[in-house]
Amino acid sequence: YTGVGHWYDSYTKSKTYANGLECPDGVYFPTTSYAEIFNDYTHNVATGIFSHSEGKQNTVNGEASHAEGYITTASGNYSHAEGYNTTASGAYSHVEGSGTTASANYSHAEGNGTTASGIGSHSGGCHTIASGSYQTVIGQYNVADTRSAFIIGRGTSDTSRANAFEVDFYGNSYNAGDVSLDGDVLLVNGADLSFKDSSGSYKIAVTH
Repeated sequence: YTGVGHWYDSYTKSKTYANGLECPDGVYFPTTSYAEIFNDYTHNVATGIFSHSEGKQNTVNGEASHAEGYITTASGNYSHAEGYNTTASGAYSHVEGSGTTASANYSHAEGNGTTASGIGSHSGGCHTIASGSYQTVIGQYNVADTRSAFIIGRGTSDTSRANAFEVDFYGNSYNAGDVSLDGDVLLVNGADLSFKDSSGSYKIAVTH
C-alpha cells in the first residue's frame, strides 16, 4: 500500500488528487484517514490516522505518529521513530539513533542498540537496557534490573554486562570502583554512614 502525500483506509480511496489530476497506477489518494507519505512513495507506509511517514522504508501504524529516517517503525499511538532501524512501539514513545527500541508507554531510547522497556524509562549510550519503570540508564552494556532509578553501565558486550554505578529510589547507591572525596562528608537528619566489603560485612560504620 503506497500513496502520494496521503494514505487511504480500506473503505474509502480515490484515484484522483484534490486538484483533479489522475494518480499513477497502484497509488491512491486518501479521503478519510488524513495520513501522509513523503519521499519514498514505494516503500514508506502510513496506516495510522493522522500519521506521517518520510525518508526511506519507514512504517507508521500508530495514530498521530511519525516515522523518519531509514527502516524506522512508529507503531505505538502518538509515537515518534527516527534514525536507522528503530522501533517505537509504546504509546507516546520516542526512539532515535541506530537499532533502538522503546516498547513501553512514555519510554525513550537513544544511542546504539538501546532498549527502553519500562514505563516512562530512558536508555542511552550503547546497548543499554532500561527495564524498570521511570528508570534512566546510560553508559554501555548494563546489567538490567527493575529496582534502580539510575544505572551507569560499564560492560563490554551482551555476554559481559556490568554496572559501574547504581542508585535506587530510596537513595541507596552502589559503586563498582573506588570513591574519592575532595571535601567533607556531612551526616544530617540522623543519617548513618557505613562501608561494607563484597561479602556484606561492615568495614567502617559511623552512627550520627
